[in-house]
Amino acid sequence: MAMSVSSEENENQEKVDAAAASNTRPTRRAKVSATANIANAATNRKRARDELSTTSSSLSRELSESTGTLDDSDFSTPTKRPRRKPTPETPTNNKNSAAKPARNHTVNQTRSVTKSAVKQTRTPSRPVTGKEDDSGSLYNIVLEGKASFKSVVDDWIDSYNADRDVAVLELVQFFFDCCGCKGRISMQAYADSEPSELIRAMTGEFKEDTVDYPLVMAGPQYKKFRSNMAELISLLIKQCQYNIIYDQFMMDSILNVLIGLTDSQVRAFRHTGTFGTLKLMTAIVESINTVETQLSQTKKQLQSERGKSVARRGNERLDLLQKKKKELEENESELKGMITYAFKGTFASRYRDIFAEIRCLCMIELGEWMLKCPELFLEDGYLKYIGWSLYDKDSQVRIRCLQSLRPLFTDGSLLPKLELFTSRFKERVIQMSLDRDPEVAMEAIRVACSVLENNEAALSDRDCETIYEHVFVLHRGVAQAAGEFLTKKLFKSHETSSRRRNVNGPYLRDLVTFLIESEIHEHAAYLVDALWELHPMVKDWECMTDLLLHAEGDDALDNEQETWLIEILACCARQAATGELPVGRGHRKLSNKEQKSTGTDRTKLTEHLSMNLPTLLAKYAADTDKLSNLLVLVQCFELDVFGTGRRERQLDSLLKELAELVKRHTHNKVLEECARALECLCDESRPIFNKCDLARSTLCDELVESFQSNLQKLVEKNGRLPDDELFRLASSLKRMAILGKHHDLSRFALADRLVVLLKWTDEGKLKSEELAAHCASVAFSELNWMLASVDSHSNADTVRRVRSLAVQLQTVFAGLLSHSEDLVAESAFAGLADLLVCFSRHLEEGGDPMNSLIVIPDDFVKRAMSLFIDEHVFVEEEEGDEQENLERMYQRRRMLAAYCRMITCNILPMQRAMSVFKQYVKFFDQFGDIIKMTISKCREISKIGVAKVMLQALQSLYEEFVALPDRPINKLQTIKELARKFALLFGLDVIKSREAIVLIHREGIKSSVSVPPEQPDGAPALLGFLDVLHEFNNKLIKQDKRAIVRFLDAQVRHAGQTSEPWRPFLNYRANLLAGDEDAQSTYSESFARPQRPPARRKRRANEDPLSSTRNKTPPPPPPPPTQQPPAPRPGGRMTRARAAAAIAHGDEEEMNESSILAGNLSLESESSGRKRKPAHNGTSIDLDTNQLSPLVEASMDDSDDE
Repeated sequence: MAMSVSSEENENQEKVDAAAASNTRPTRRAKVSATANIANAATNRKRARDELSTTSSSLSRELSESTGTLDDSDFSTPTKRPRRKPTPETPTNNKNSAAKPARNHTVNQTRSVTKSAVKQTRTPSRPVTGKEDDSGSLYNIVLEGKASFKSVVDDWIDSYNADRDVAVLELVQFFFDCCGCKGRISMQAYADSEPSELIRAMTGEFKEDTVDYPLVMAGPQYKKFRSNMAELISLLIKQCQYNIIYDQFMMDSILNVLIGLTDSQVRAFRHTGTFGTLKLMTAIVESINTVETQLSQTKKQLQSERGKSVARRGNERLDLLQKKKKELEENESELKGMITYAFKGTFASRYRDIFAEIRCLCMIELGEWMLKCPELFLEDGYLKYIGWSLYDKDSQVRIRCLQSLRPLFTDGSLLPKLELFTSRFKERVIQMSLDRDPEVAMEAIRVACSVLENNEAALSDRDCETIYEHVFVLHRGVAQAAGEFLTKKLFKSHETSSRRRNVNGPYLRDLVTFLIESEIHEHAAYLVDALWELHPMVKDWECMTDLLLHAEGDDALDNEQETWLIEILACCARQAATGELPVGRGHRKLSNKEQKSTGTDRTKLTEHLSMNLPTLLAKYAADTDKLSNLLVLVQCFELDVFGTGRRERQLDSLLKELAELVKRHTHNKVLEECARALECLCDESRPIFNKCDLARSTLCDELVESFQSNLQKLVEKNGRLPDDELFRLASSLKRMAILGKHHDLSRFALADRLVVLLKWTDEGKLKSEELAAHCASVAFSELNWMLASVDSHSNADTVRRVRSLAVQLQTVFAGLLSHSEDLVAESAFAGLADLLVCFSRHLEEGGDPMNSLIVIPDDFVKRAMSLFIDEHVFVEEEEGDEQENLERMYQRRRMLAAYCRMITCNILPMQRAMSVFKQYVKFFDQFGDIIKMTISKCREISKIGVAKVMLQALQSLYEEFVALPDRPINKLQTIKELARKFALLFGLDVIKSREAIVLIHREGIKSSVSVPPEQPDGAPALLGFLDVLHEFNNKLIKQDKRAIVRFLDAQVRHAGQTSEPWRPFLNYRANLLAGDEDAQSTYSESFARPQRPPARRKRRANEDPLSSTRNKTPPPPPPPPTQQPPAPRPGGRMTRARAAAAIAHGDEEEMNESSILAGNLSLESESSGRKRKPAHNGTSIDLDTNQLSPLVEASMDDSDDE
């Protein structure tokens, strides 16, 4: 052994000397390796000398008795540590003793026997867990990522050529380091261990207290670790693909370790081993492609050489080519064998690993193999793994499967091999377009696009229709993917003449047809957004207007097609001018490039449509649907174009058409869009303001003049006009009402005359409900514009006039709330709600002039509004048209939201919310979200206040229930459900809502006994309300439950009956004491219970079981207590301290007085001090019960009634 070590040291020293003597500078890795080998050789020499002297006398016995099993010493540390001498009790292997020959004096036999002896006598030791100086290790090089991996691989190859065991051990150690394991493997351990035993021992050195390891760790240091590790493995195989990987040592050693890691129970080992194996297989696949390319070239050269004549043919070259061909075929066969072995050992089991990241990794690499080597992997035996994984429960795995399939279907040459897979899993891919994860749906649609592009026959019409519908979904990525599919399927190239100007005409016609046939109306904006970046037709304004104005013959559109084309035009113009996405598609901030593109599109839009829009308005002047969409185009114009481009004539035509439309139409939507168009044009910052303002003023003067003339006739005839004249008056007032929302008409001072008309309506003199509704709208609009004009510099007369008009309108609107016509009452309610909000206390922030404008509603107004909500909002739906019922529901929701807004803004008192809260369960589907938000906002204002309102709502419902003759059980269940929902709205933190919950119990107990019983000894009439309060018990802490029990006993006089009328009381009290044994023993019931037979006395541990209690003498009486009796009670009020002392000392007189304090003593003597109470977040907090008791004491005090 000593000779062997010496020869090894000499060889290493010769390597260093040769490197130093050569002209080229030796590499750093060669120096480190040689120096390490010299040090290891010296250590091994000394170790062998000691072991030989120790084992020479007992070698034969050890060889005959040794077991030959692997122990922890195979992973010995390179650091020096004292060894224990072998003891005679050391187990030996009897099996190897007969197999070993007798020792000879040759060097080889001596080293063989010595190695076996050293292995058998080695004491167990574990790998090194401390840090070593490994800054030059492969792991640190990959982690830092600063060195050139090509030079690192070249150095490793040089090390492998010098000593392949050391080089392979370095790679094995690298993979264990990548797992996050800190253990070190010695050469002795590696040489004597199987991979499974090696992994088993290294598992003990892995810190399983953390789930982080390099492949999954975050941070700048590990950001590129995964890519660096993959690059190192790829370069290693690439540099070794010509000789080393075929020596049946390197690849076998590495694959055995990596495949062993993939079977580990430790996730870090399994993940890292799978990653390394799959990247190794990817590199081998690339080597297979290289070998196949070389083999193909060699075959061509061989065929060319054989085709030559005999005289020109070179036999030596022919033999060389044949030899090269055979060698390449053998290399290809060997590489494919490696792939098969690694695939069966790793992929076949890891593709269904419990860790989703490993499954994703398998699908990604399998897709790479299929794309790089389709001859080997694009087979049904491999495709089935992707097909099965399409059903994976993890969305990321499904995404990786689809991403692997997409490039395969894109390549048309691979489609023949995908026919069986397509027929088997096509339906699944189409179903995945409906996946709940939008990323999965998006990838599935992209795969369908690839199939459509190269194999359209594979998709049926039903499959295509399933994907078509996704252009209307809210997720923009899915919609755009479906838009791409729609573009490839429907908007194909049409055969058009080269002289034809409107190339996109057929596409627009197909788009309109698709929108009509889809039967998903009012969603054109979503369709346009899905196609926005995919087809140029959405910005072809010239083609759209040409189809609307100049299409003739077969190209002409029918009425429905024109309607939808105009809507598409409006949606395209809106998105081109603003860049805003449809509602629900998200919000985005435009980049500088997008803003510049949007400005360019808006300018082009204005230049073209400013010439054609007046013509379009004139053509479709009688169609309200078309007009409402065409008028939207005005809001998309770049108004500076009219001033700089000399387009005054076009502006005049546009203003003229707008004025004519206002005078001609009475449809709300058309008038609303006309008012917005005029508001957009009358921008004071634009150079065209003067001209547009003149046109607007002229239009308003004509409307007001027409209204005043018709109003004069109405006054002269005392409110009675023919129907046609009344209709003209209402129509002119309607136009003014809509214009008044966007333009200031206060200069005409119409409010006083409109108030007179509203009073006539309230008195019944004016029978037109539509006229009254428009009067209310115009009057409030004028008041609102007057309020906007008031500032700190306004004179007193102006402020006085505004307030006077506000008070008059408040009174008139409140009176109209009870009108028999719903339209009049709802218009008055909307005006009154807006008026009270505009003239609320927020005006105090404006200074002195604004303070006097505040309008406070009186009790009459409050009652009228509450009654209106009960009669017009919380009513059952009537059977009728579904669309009308839906619009009616929207109107009711708006009115309820306006009422709740006044409560949350402190305009109406919180008590007025009682009528709303009590409907929370009954109308939960219609108004649940509004009521819940109102309760939440009120709880932020005052928890005590909202608790009182909740209790009033429950009491009101229970009194209604008691008044019913039959008292249906479902009615009571509804009240309990309402109480349960109220309790949930207080949140999880019982400490924050403690006072409010105690108040609910206190006032609820008092209300339950407020109505005297019908019979002298009967239960109170409303005692059943305690069943409703039972729903709030889980929000009470233990101390409060005890205090409430005392308060309950003081309020309810119970004679001990257990009849059915007293059942709510018994259940409520028992529930409060449930789980509190101390309280059950301390607070005994104040009424007599039925006597039970005495229970048998339990026998003590030291008592004789045969002895009889009759023969026993009674025990002696206990000694008198040493504690002094309480002092005589002085006169005065009972205090908490005196009451607690009375309970502690058993003073009956004091206790009787303390029991009638109705909760003045909130916490018992045994519960004073500090206790542990669970907090709302699951942790424990310290509660000082002496500090919390005043809260409950104040809540239980009878003297604080309001």
